[in-house]
Amino acid sequence: MLKMSDDELAYDEIDSSLQNKVAPSWMVVLKEHCQVWLAELPKEICKLRHAKENVKNPIFRFFEREINLGSRLLNEIHKDLIELLEICDGKHKQNNHTLELIATLVKSKEVPQSWKQYTIPRDVIAHVWMKSDLKERVKQLDRLSDNLTI
Repeated sequence: MLKMSDDELAYDEIDSSLQNKVAPSWMVVLKEHCQVWLAELPKEICKLRHAKENVKNPIFRFFEREINLGSRLLNEIHKDLIELLEICDGKHKQNNHTLELIATLVKSKEVPQSWKQYTIPRDVIAHVWMKSDLKERVKQLDRLSDNLTI
C-alpha cells in the first residue's frame, strides 16, 4: 500500500512539471500552421518602377493599385502570423485582434475577415487558401512587378 502511494506522488510531481511546459493542442496546431505559412509565403512584393510616362498610363495605375493592395495584404498577414507565433511561444500577450484571429483560424478554420481583401469562396478553409490561392496570387503580383513594361 505504501509503495502504491509513493508511485502516485511521483507521477503527480511529473504531471505538475509537464503542465507548465505543455501548450494546449489548438496552440500547437496554430503554431505549426503559422510556421508553414511564413515559410511558404514570400517576404514582400517588389514595387513597380515609376516614370513620368507610366503615371499617365491607366493600365500602369491599375497594376500599381493591385500590387500595392497585394503588398499591404502580405505585410498584414506576415505581421499577424509573427504575432500569433509570439503568442504561442509566450512572448506576447493576446489582444482583441489576435483573439479574433485565433478564434477564426482555430475554431472555424476560416480566413480571417481582416485578410479578405478580395472575394474568396465562402467554403474555403484558411490553410487551403493560404497554400494555394494567396501564395499563387502573391507570386503572380511579384512576377508582374518585375516584368511590367508599359
